Amino acid sequence: MGLGVVFTEPFFLFLFMPLSLVAILLTRGWGHSISILLFSLVFYYWDVGWAVFILVGSILFNWYVGLWLERTRKRWILIFGILANVAVLAFFKYALFGAGILDRLASLDTSKHFQYIILPAGISFFTFESISYLMDVWRKDTPAEKRLIVFGAWQSFYPHLIAGPIVRFRDVIQDFHKPKPSLDSAAAGAARFGHGLLKKLLVADTVGLVADACFAVPAAELNPATAWLGAVAYALQIYFDFSAYSDMAIGIAMMCGIRLMENFQHPYSSSTITEFWRRWHISLSTWFRDYLYIPLGGNRLGAMKTYRNLLIVFFVTGLWHGAAWTFIIWGLYHGGFLVLERLVLKGKANTITNWIPRFIYVLPVVIIGWVLFRAGSLTHAAQYLIAMFDPARLGAAMPASVEQVVTPWVVIVMLLGSLIFFAPRGPTIGVFTGTSGGWMRELAKTGYIAACLLIAGVLALSSDFSPFLYFRF
Repeated sequence: MGLGVVFTEPFFLFLFMPLSLVAILLTRGWGHSISILLFSLVFYYWDVGWAVFILVGSILFNWYVGLWLERTRKRWILIFGILANVAVLAFFKYALFGAGILDRLASLDTSKHFQYIILPAGISFFTFESISYLMDVWRKDTPAEKRLIVFGAWQSFYPHLIAGPIVRFRDVIQDFHKPKPSLDSAAAGAARFGHGLLKKLLVADTVGLVADACFAVPAAELNPATAWLGAVAYALQIYFDFSAYSDMAIGIAMMCGIRLMENFQHPYSSSTITEFWRRWHISLSTWFRDYLYIPLGGNRLGAMKTYRNLLIVFFVTGLWHGAAWTFIIWGLYHGGFLVLERLVLKGKANTITNWIPRFIYVLPVVIIGWVLFRAGSLTHAAQYLIAMFDPARLGAAMPASVEQVVTPWVVIVMLLGSLIFFAPRGPTIGVFTGTSGGWMRELAKTGYIAACLLIAGVLALSSDFSPFLYFRF
């Protein structure tokens, strides 16, 4: 296993991360960017081997195209740069999927030529960052970066390289040009990292055992209780897993003197699906808003085109997550609810704050959607959803394979994790750990983080390897 998939493993925690942070914190100016670039390339090479040259190629290509675009201001250069980035992503991520569709439609056998393609980790994230950079240079929202080392450090920065947040050049470049690491930012970053580490190892990996067990049960043996248990467990797992990675990435970046955007703001506290997407994977949803939805016309061209634009955005959102019909249908499912809310609520979807819609509408819709996201195929998803709502199976016993996993400890952790469904809309605990306050607040924060690091350290040393879910995207 490579470093890119072991944020929670002892080698990363006790060797690679400390060494990289010491090198980065002790350097200034160009040395800061050189240290980031070198450690990030080592990080990526350890994960993907020689596919690191795809990342290096992306850095060189987009740096040069950005300079070319700024100098000539020709639209065709922007289109060329975007299409080249999309082509590389499409080849590695969608070639096999597309060949399979072509084979079924035309009775061919082209899939065999693409079945050995290996998806480089993080390619969806750094490709989207590259596209946003070129578009921002074209729009004059940011100047093209003149120094290749600085540009490479930004694009390869290892904390967010594999699974985000998606970091826009314009938002962080001043931190790369004039890094200001300090003891305060290092302490706040360590606190944020420890909080994320505990979320992953204690909650996400534990409830993930339940989700995996339930989704592995043959459809004919599922009863509604077990099916809902698995769906809720997966809803908890994907939130705690992905938000934990974001916490850890933000924490490492803070220790380096670099500020990354927040990626989650209590998404399960939302009262509408529209609000959910303003709180879930914020770096991706805002990327689609700024670089796809608005260029398509946003909501400026009338109701029907607004609905069309929303469905296009969520079709691409689903496809971005994976080359499978389950992801595409999941994206359109959410897009359909956003269109429905515009039809029914008439632009008031973000003004609803009542907690009742959360439990009778948003959470059921989101949890059902996660079944599409988690299932291995559309057939599996359909069978699982039928089991969730089949009254004829209400009396069936819980499958033995699931019963073995649902231990008292797992139940306690799952109940603890379920508190996120009742969380208020205010700042998250992760944000709290990265801020300063009075001495009582600092004392409470210090005690919490010490407990996090102690428990997480024990779990990291004793737990089996468990990659983050979003590494596959």
